[in-house]
Amino acid sequence: MILYKKVGFDEIDAVKPLWNKLSAYHKTVSEYFSEDFEKDTYGTRKEIISKKEYVQIILAYEGETMIGYIIASMDKKQGEIESLFVDESYRGLEIGDRLMTLSREWIKRFKPESIKVSVAYGNQVISFYEKHGFLPRSIILKDNVIAI
Repeated sequence: MILYKKVGFDEIDAVKPLWNKLSAYHKTVSEYFSEDFEKDTYGTRKEIISKKEYVQIILAYEGETMIGYIIASMDKKQGEIESLFVDESYRGLEIGDRLMTLSREWIKRFKPESIKVSVAYGNQVISFYEKHGFLPRSIILKDNVIAI
């Protein structure tokens, strides 16, 4: 049985091992900017999230083992799914669906103008987010200019 546990920001470090797995995955699938995931450290993301007006963290456990998490935020009428990860061996069991549903319900209580999620190019999860009501709005292209 999967247990879902809401925790405060003071317990965010519990997600670090799984966040590192997600970051490693992004490094492998990013065709052009894998080095950005080297720079975008857990500490950097934690600092950014700490400045949000409201933050919700939900951890998913099987027994004593954390197998997934979601971090959502609400800031100035903008909801955001900051990070979502389910361990590869537990995918397909609707754990991500449950985490997403719980977080979207939480965000909607604030009556946001919108809810957004950013997906790294190469991460093949678009259909998952579309299933939860997210639609593509824009594609941001980046020139990886190296200073001379």
